[in-house]
Amino acid sequence: MAQELGTLAMSLPTTLVDYLTSGGDDRLVIDAATGLNKYKVSAVVRPDAVIRSSSTASPVTAETEKTGNAVVQELARDPSDYERLVGDVSQRLRTVWSLDSETSVCLVASGTDAELLPLLLGVTRAQAIREDEEEGGDVLTVLTASGEVGCHTVAAASGKVFSSVVPSSRSFGEDAVHEPPAVGSNVFPLFGSVAAIDVPLRDEITGTLIPPEALDAKVARIVETAVASKQYKAILVHLVVGCKTGHCVPSINCVQRLASLHPEVVVVVDACQMRGLRSLSMRRFLDLNFVVITTGSKFYGGPPFSGAVLFPKKFAVELEHLLSSSEACRSCVSNSALGNYLDATLTSPALPVLQSLLPRRPNYGLVVRWQMALTNIEKYHSIPEEQREQIISSWVSSVRQMIREGPECIGLLDKQADENVADLTITGPIQVFGIGLPRTGTHSLAEGLKLIGYRGMNSCVLTRSKVKHVPRSKKVFGKFDVDNAHFRQYQKLFQDNPTSKFIVTTRELDAWKKSVSRWDEQNKDRDDLDDIPENIDQYLDEVTQFFVHARASHQLLVVDMFKMKDEELWSRLMDFLLPSDEPRPFSSSEPFPRAVVQVSGQLTQGGEVQKVQGQFTSVNDAELLPGQVNTIIPVTLSKRTRFSHKKTSMSETRTERLHLDELHRVHLLLALDCTCLTPEIPDLDEDDRQALATQCHIAQPVSLNLTQWSRSAFIGVLRIVLGAHNVIKAVELSQEVKDVLADDELVIRKLTVILNNWDATSGWSVPLLE
Repeated sequence: MAQELGTLAMSLPTTLVDYLTSGGDDRLVIDAATGLNKYKVSAVVRPDAVIRSSSTASPVTAETEKTGNAVVQELARDPSDYERLVGDVSQRLRTVWSLDSETSVCLVASGTDAELLPLLLGVTRAQAIREDEEEGGDVLTVLTASGEVGCHTVAAASGKVFSSVVPSSRSFGEDAVHEPPAVGSNVFPLFGSVAAIDVPLRDEITGTLIPPEALDAKVARIVETAVASKQYKAILVHLVVGCKTGHCVPSINCVQRLASLHPEVVVVVDACQMRGLRSLSMRRFLDLNFVVITTGSKFYGGPPFSGAVLFPKKFAVELEHLLSSSEACRSCVSNSALGNYLDATLTSPALPVLQSLLPRRPNYGLVVRWQMALTNIEKYHSIPEEQREQIISSWVSSVRQMIREGPECIGLLDKQADENVADLTITGPIQVFGIGLPRTGTHSLAEGLKLIGYRGMNSCVLTRSKVKHVPRSKKVFGKFDVDNAHFRQYQKLFQDNPTSKFIVTTRELDAWKKSVSRWDEQNKDRDDLDDIPENIDQYLDEVTQFFVHARASHQLLVVDMFKMKDEELWSRLMDFLLPSDEPRPFSSSEPFPRAVVQVSGQLTQGGEVQKVQGQFTSVNDAELLPGQVNTIIPVTLSKRTRFSHKKTSMSETRTERLHLDELHRVHLLLALDCTCLTPEIPDLDEDDRQALATQCHIAQPVSLNLTQWSRSAFIGVLRIVLGAHNVIKAVELSQEVKDVLADDELVIRKLTVILNNWDATSGWSVPLLE
């Protein structure tokens, strides 16, 4: 391979821009008139530009450009260093996401192209069945949040060619020049078409969010109907973690249950946005045996087109087995268009048979882009998670307030769903309910709450004991009611106390059953304990799903006293219960209290708990992600125009919502210096002129209901989006968010000038991109 790469030395370009625009599709092509690609971002540094576009794409920054130039120089000296750079990307991603060595990491040009790898698993699984059976070897893809994922996701997930430009046709070297497959043709022609069912996030008429429980129910009905038909041997269910307006659908509990009941189901996590995730979220998905699609170019702010697919060991082994044991499966790959998108040099070494069926056509542009993305990724993850989340929460609440108090032409979307998290304000003492089952550490939890500064009552259904707790601290933050009989009424407790916080203590199933059984003899004559859940894991799933469906997962915390280290227990509890600006009452390195109720009924101080060893993930890392603050702020826009009444000839002003083509126009205008455009807007002050001169990159328009509607019924949005680059900037400047809010004020001011002067700005001649 090194010798092959060495022969390309003379054909490699010398500029970073050439690398950034290679190895992708038509979305990377730079428009000569604007200097922007289809995402309306630049491939060169614009030092004074405002970047709030990470949900779509981000322009190159000075920091990422420095990394990119270094990699370009390295490849110019020795193209064979490509292999080392590929391995370096994979290893650094493993480190930053805490992935184990059994996870297969494959690099791909984009999140869209990434869809083809889990689809390959489904196609080979079904193809193997077709060898032995005449019927029942089809593949079904269930796409959730359709319309709010990548623009070509539906086509790619259905195995269709979606662009006339493919990564291989925009690579370097002699092998790169070839005829791309026809748009709309099957990527796997020997297999044929793949069925796809869309599950929209919103009502297509009104654009309002469909309730989470209704979405879960619809996905479940689709899967159960497909399984009952016995036609589909692979059902790929997409779990979208952060769509274009920031929502997570369906619930993780829903897809996890479906996968456990039906072996045909493969859960594909669309984590391309990479926003709202916790430090162990990626590992949690893989622990649940989900295939994960991700990128370095959305929240992380790397250059557009840096994708990856993470395979848990279970599915990597299955894919290799199918390819190695079935000639039909191998033929399906070797006679496919897959080589236009995937490359052996970027495929995990854990998939050697797949590597042998793919071309070895290095994608230099992709490797350069991933190296640049890692500049932001590693900096972002080096910031303590608590500090990152504080900056994000502060930015979101500040910008939302800025919009609420700003001009009428800009409005917030999804107020109820997002306000539950971003704008929830609790006045007065906080009420906390402990709703863990017996023998899960509820007594220790009560002791910990007391030390933090809460007062309350701890009750045990097994011993019928009640213990009052009064903190020694002068300041009391709130009240708690920890009762391991709350499993009977946690839904009603939430309905009666909608702003309260809830804590579930849990532990491993076998250990819990053994501990509970110690009380069987003591309580053998009682008839009021028959309703204690028999399966603690099932109880935790039910509680989690209830809070997700209620859009209140940010009000639930799950702790495992027997796995979590004391420092993690204290950190999670204090972050969950104390105001962000409140100093922590003590160091999280303090030992966590242990209170144990003996079979005799006596409450004693327990000894040191022997923690289960290993790096563990929890429900907090994935299942409760819908409770994370939404870093995408979708805004509705209205234009102000003047018109004359036909009868009276009197001039009046009216306000109308923008239609989709007008949203695209505004999106482009924001990215340009508008001060040179004519006709000029009269009577602008200096601040308005400065805003018009500023290049503001925000995320592309999204249609939320039928585009056939007239402007009064159509709902579309632009999006102001926080990215990792902005969080890093806040930390480097002063560790406060106020230093980045000036850019958001510029974005809102420029939007306001454009919308309030629509009679002039609608006449500006600009080179619109197709």
